[in-house]
Amino acid sequence: MHSHLTRIRLAAVAALAIPALAGSASPGSPPAASASVVTAYVLNSGAVTPINTVTKMALNQISTKGGPSFLMAMTPNGKKVYVADYDGGPGVLPINTATNSPGKQILVARNPSALGVTPHSKTLYVVDQDSNNVDAISTATNQDVGGFETGETPVAIAIAPNAASGYVANFGDSTVTPFTVATNSAGSPITVTSVPFFIAITPDSKTAYVVGVASDGVTRTVTPIRTATNKALKPIHVGTGPNSFGPPDLAITPDGKTAYVTSNLGVTPINTTTNKPGKLIKVAGGAGPIVITPG
Repeated sequence: MHSHLTRIRLAAVAALAIPALAGSASPGSPPAASASVVTAYVLNSGAVTPINTVTKMALNQISTKGGPSFLMAMTPNGKKVYVADYDGGPGVLPINTATNSPGKQILVARNPSALGVTPHSKTLYVVDQDSNNVDAISTATNQDVGGFETGETPVAIAIAPNAASGYVANFGDSTVTPFTVATNSAGSPITVTSVPFFIAITPDSKTAYVVGVASDGVTRTVTPIRTATNKALKPIHVGTGPNSFGPPDLAITPDGKTAYVTSNLGVTPINTTTNKPGKLIKVAGGAGPIVITPG
């Protein structure tokens, strides 16, 4: 059940676009022009396919060297893509985006359920739902530089925009594991009243919002956590009943003033200053994943 619920969320993410370095060339494509070339990376069965967004042409596939892959993350500086093999794969494969060449497989995580990269692009975090552990990988060396234990069955990770702290949602025991980025060390677990599925952090890094489903299996809630104290505040109820689109999701506006959370009923805006929910925005058939434009 845990793997199925995790897979619902992971399979939705398929492609990422980044600016490649000017003057670089990719296998199967002509040399880049003087202007930057934007490349999309699409995760498919056993491989990653780069797409030149100028020519609209697919380039040579990059083998992931393992089993089925459902997880991919890119460093914010656009220099590397990381692909994790799901369900017993050999680890995480780094890809250099300047050359589209794969590096040596990083042997961590038996069953990765989430990837997170720090805003300064220095560290990749690999969440393993089988070992209840998070591995920290240096993006400069692609080496394992430590890690920490989580609660039971971790399924999601979020890192604060100020790169000071991060949070891991643990599906199995309804806890959240806070950690310090500088030391890659975990703090005391934070108990939440719902089974957590997803975490988002406000742009000012002051509040983490944990989206979950209550033990009754139908009540959708959002639990705010103050990052300064790691204290969980009163849960915000946002809907009830089954959702055909899977677990609830949440996105925060660029100004950090409003969080929008989805449920079987639609989308509920939450005032991040007061943590009060606003009027429900009804969506026929219920609402699933949500994203917000940069502004």
